[in-house]
Amino acid sequence: MDAGDHKILISVKGSAFRHPAVIAAGGAALAALAVTNAAAFIRGIESPWLLGSMILTDMLVIGVGIIVAARVVLVAEHRIETSRTQLDEAQARLGAIVDSAMDAVITVDEAQNVVLFNRAAEQLFRVPREGALGTPLERFIPQRFRAAHHEHIADFGRTGVTSRRMGDVTTLWALRPASGEEFPIEASISQAAEGGRRYFTVILRDITRRKQAEDALRTSQQELRELSARVLEAREEEKAHIARELHDELGQLLTALKMDLAWLSERLPAAGEAGAKAAEMGALLDQTVAATRRISADLRPLMLDDLGLADAAAWLVEDFETRAEPARLGL
Repeated sequence: MDAGDHKILISVKGSAFRHPAVIAAGGAALAALAVTNAAAFIRGIESPWLLGSMILTDMLVIGVGIIVAARVVLVAEHRIETSRTQLDEAQARLGAIVDSAMDAVITVDEAQNVVLFNRAAEQLFRVPREGALGTPLERFIPQRFRAAHHEHIADFGRTGVTSRRMGDVTTLWALRPASGEEFPIEASISQAAEGGRRYFTVILRDITRRKQAEDALRTSQQELRELSARVLEAREEEKAHIARELHDELGQLLTALKMDLAWLSERLPAAGEAGAKAAEMGALLDQTVAATRRISADLRPLMLDDLGLADAAAWLVEDFETRAEPARLGL
């Protein structure tokens, strides 16, 4: 009979003996037995019939007590058996629920030995339940993390917190003992006390696919950043190339054209129609040269390569102020 059965028996006995009928019968029997024994003691052997009555009364009281005690014990045993059956059924239901969980559930005692290992844990670690129960939890943890894991469990036990997530900062890793394969997991831990002992339950799942997806996404983002940087670099190189072409090639051609136009203007009469047209062409050519220089500078200021970013930015600010001044004055 275990401690639970003993408690049930005490409860049954207490409830039976507190019944009014039982109390009345017991009191009457004890009173009769006390009177009979007292009379027999006083009269002694002078009254054999009294002595016989005393013996019969004692036997009757003892018999009734035996019957009552037997009845109480039978009722108690029946209730114990019923309670044990209900407890077994409850444990079976709990076991079925834990086994039906999709996540691995592992419970360890204070010595961190496995006391519960569900079906999902069997599939995850590829270890049968019989081979896991009673063994240290550290066999499922990579060697480099075992010492830290013991400290974390001990610290968690001292906090008094019932449950929390594990691995919020870093990725947790588990180990398949048979193959030595490591795999990433996410887990939560809870603690409970029973019978003066503390138990820790870990619920965990394999996140290998998610970790691979995250790593692939991180790699893709890095590749996109590098590609974007290369695109920007190529764009800047192309802008610099076009700016040099505009400044050097087109600028030289426009300068040569301006020199030829000046030579032609000197040989035409200034008052004639041809001279006036040459003057208009000269003004238009000056605007074209200025536009070419502006476009070249907008694409990539030459001083950016010659003097650096700071001087180029200062020049752009000064140029902007020069252009914005007439607009500010309303001209």
